[in-house]
Amino acid sequence: MKHPETHGAGRLACRFARPLLGAALLLLAACAPSDRPLPRQPAVQPAPASPHALSSLPGWGRDTNLSQWLQAWKRSCARRPWQGRPGVVDAAAWQAVCTAAEKRRHVDSAWIARHFRVGRMEESALVTGYFEPSLTGARVRSPAFPVPLYRPPADPALAGLDRTAIDRGSLAGRGLELAWLADPVDAFFLHIQGSGRIVFPDGSAARVGFAGANGRPYHAIGRDLVADGEISREAVSMQSIAAWLRAHPVEAPAMMQRNPRYIYFRWIDGDGPVGAGGMALTPERSLAVDPTRIAYGLPVWLDVEGPGGPDDSRLQTLTVAQDTGSAIRGAGRADLFWGAGQRAADLAGRMQSRGRLYVLLPRRAAP
Repeated sequence: MKHPETHGAGRLACRFARPLLGAALLLLAACAPSDRPLPRQPAVQPAPASPHALSSLPGWGRDTNLSQWLQAWKRSCARRPWQGRPGVVDAAAWQAVCTAAEKRRHVDSAWIARHFRVGRMEESALVTGYFEPSLTGARVRSPAFPVPLYRPPADPALAGLDRTAIDRGSLAGRGLELAWLADPVDAFFLHIQGSGRIVFPDGSAARVGFAGANGRPYHAIGRDLVADGEISREAVSMQSIAAWLRAHPVEAPAMMQRNPRYIYFRWIDGDGPVGAGGMALTPERSLAVDPTRIAYGLPVWLDVEGPGGPDDSRLQTLTVAQDTGSAIRGAGRADLFWGAGQRAADLAGRMQSRGRLYVLLPRRAAP
């Protein structure tokens, strides 16, 4: 989805308890798709020798339902992530672990420990979250569905227009309309997520995903709402920002237009939103990362605060690096895909979890 605009669902397609300023000030920028070219061969920094055995990782063994993780791992393996990445990781070892997993329906923590080792630990990590929105829409315009989603224009001059110009109709009538939504606030957040599921009046549904961007910088309107005194620092979250926009229909267009970045969409097929790594994302298992620091396809163990903040139980789970986002920069930044639906939206909307990341590498020879 590309974390989150693509998290990656160019990425794709962001978080439950304590609303925190940082996540909302980014206004889910972690999820905002990046339109810069993704590196074909991530220049992953050499991993120092790690003294950690997997069995000693915090919470290791508590993540007992690994069937979804295995599904995510197999999806990465299908992309042959070891190809064309000399020096990133032992390609033969990577391929061997993929082969070992291919016919398995279940794995446990002991299987993981036999086939992987800790390659690197990031002590001061920040993990945010993103999700796949489900929106009401239509394939043709009507009074009930007046808000367009556009395909990317072929003309670079048109493709580079800012949000204000596009909102005022500069792309209208050019045959670029992909679908129509009922709510401009929903459309605004869809641009941040990068992908979503549109439910049509007849009950059918289809997914849209990131197809490009206008090249303008992302501006977090959450910061502006705090600076303007509209939302307190303590209360700001994705949910509170959306509530403010809906409660101020006159002021909302200008506020949203402070973010000049605009996303173009396409129809996408498959089992879920597609991450920047090229595979469908798996709820609670797909992780958006900086691909120049963590190669797509590598497992990452999370030991971070739960979505409710320091007072919540810790989130200790195994993920796979499969996506990225424009705010995901550095080895200690990541964005967890929570899936679709209201629960996913709530968890993603407020998640700003600090803790550790452990990047796992395939063993050269698994016993």
